Amino acid sequence: MMLELVMSIGSFLCHQIPERSIFINGLQFFVCARDMGIYIGFFMAFLIALRSREYLREHFQIKWMFFLFAPILYDGGTQLLGLRESTNVLRLLTGLFGGVAMAWLTALILGKVLVNFKKFKEEEGAFPSRRTGIISVSSAFIAFLAVLPLTNNLLLTGGTLLYWALTAMSLASLVIIQGVILLMMVEFFFRPNKALEKKIREIEERGK
Repeated sequence: MMLELVMSIGSFLCHQIPERSIFINGLQFFVCARDMGIYIGFFMAFLIALRSREYLREHFQIKWMFFLFAPILYDGGTQLLGLRESTNVLRLLTGLFGGVAMAWLTALILGKVLVNFKKFKEEEGAFPSRRTGIISVSSAFIAFLAVLPLTNNLLLTGGTLLYWALTAMSLASLVIIQGVILLMMVEFFFRPNKALEKKIREIEERGK
């Protein structure tokens, strides 16, 4: 019953093509290998971002985003155009790095919203720092090495527990993403825009 529910959730998010999915103890994961990597990478990097508090920093180093998004764009784009066929190993790896980038972007949005709600103060510096970037990318690579045996559909002891642990992690990522989007919408409609307030003050000061 629970498995059917999870698979039905996945059907709204992913194509669920068996050949492009990872099986754990004979159970197909509820999203494809690339999406699985995205959600796992997202979950870990988002927790790291929260722990570092760098998501409250003033500047964002977008070069990290381009660096991490490039592999998934190339892998998925060339496959979509029919230029080549990817593998589950590549889908998982590029998905993990893409998930890290998505986590940073989501954390950045969360930080800006919280600052605008005046619950937290904006801090000096850039996010992600080199330290946080290295830790996040290293965590994604370690996760890749840990999940890599599953790409061969190996039957593992305790595999069912592993299946549900990875599923819980992925579903938590979805909840976090939706929660931040909802918070951003609330902030947009019900709180004054900080940048707009600043602009209004500048105009008023010039008029005096």
